[in-house]
Amino acid sequence: MLRTRAVAVLILIASLAVVPAAASAKAPRLDRSFGNHHGHWERGGAAWGTVSRVLPGRGGTALILGDDGRVARIGVNGKPDVGWGRRGVLRVTDGYWPQYSMPAARWGDRFTFLSGYAQTLVVDGRGRRLPVSDTVDAAVPPVSDPATSDWLAPDPDGSLWHLRTISNRSGSLQHIGPDGQPRGARVPLPGNGALGDGDILDPVATRAGIVVAPYSTPARRVTLRRLRADGTLDPAFRAVALGAQITAMLPWRDGVVVVGETRVLWVDGRGRIVRRSPLSGAVAVSFDSAGRLLVVGRTRDTLYVTVRRLRANGTRDRAFGTVKLAVPGDGAYPLAVIPAPGGRILVVGQALLETEGEGREDFGTETYRTVVWRLRTR
Repeated sequence: MLRTRAVAVLILIASLAVVPAAASAKAPRLDRSFGNHHGHWERGGAAWGTVSRVLPGRGGTALILGDDGRVARIGVNGKPDVGWGRRGVLRVTDGYWPQYSMPAARWGDRFTFLSGYAQTLVVDGRGRRLPVSDTVDAAVPPVSDPATSDWLAPDPDGSLWHLRTISNRSGSLQHIGPDGQPRGARVPLPGNGALGDGDILDPVATRAGIVVAPYSTPARRVTLRRLRADGTLDPAFRAVALGAQITAMLPWRDGVVVVGETRVLWVDGRGRIVRRSPLSGAVAVSFDSAGRLLVVGRTRDTLYVTVRRLRANGTRDRAFGTVKLAVPGDGAYPLAVIPAPGGRILVVGQALLETEGEGREDFGTETYRTVVWRLRTR
């Protein structure tokens, strides 16, 4: 891996080939009315740096979080929204936080960001700071250890959970109400490696508790666990041992849907795997309005971003087929799939355009481009 790199990200709304795996009247197609299809570089609202996270917005929009602490918003027309934040860019931090992916979450109609210094920012749908930021910030203590990692998990009841771990030694959990006020005291989390010894995926708050997916280096695997509101492990949820490559997790009923390297798993509220769907290359998932699972991934040669759909019973939707989106450059990195009104689907990916100085120990330049498509299913 290159240790030093200069990275530039440009937002490009591209019209590229869509190749359904099976011909069907219901097969999705590229929305030709979306964005700019002439290769024009959109700089006004671009987030610079590699993309660390994508958050779904309202009405089929998306927030693009760069690793330099800036956030851009892709509007319904496929272009960066110059009315978002300040001249199209929201500055969240000065570019530093302990984790690669900034703790952030869509919190109802609001968006919450947490910098590496535990400075909390809550904004509305236009990127304007809300007064509740100060209240939430008071519930999140400053970072005192460089091994600290933070996560935010919106609860189905409109509240918010803040989870903090310090390596595998200790951690804490705080429940925050919709008004930003703490609900009860901050409680300790299990230590001594009970929550793994490495990074975990974003926790998922369900009606039954908070599902976490810690990674254990000695075991080389991820184990799903569920926390109760008092910070203890829930014995009613059996520990689910999974492989090492877990890329995404989202709430499903009282359980979760887990995306792995070669499969998608449905885990119920008791920790039982009740459904398995073999699906190679999956990276991120989202439910559409009909309860079907949209899955974005990439082909084995990493040259295409793929979009597939699973029915509510976990089987492949053959009418939808497999959509292949060609990405210019040396590699495709799918980031998010977001359902939009009117049967449309927003797909966000990132392309590695070039790598200079590859193979050298201390020098190299990687140039990335974030690509956004919209599909139509009607």
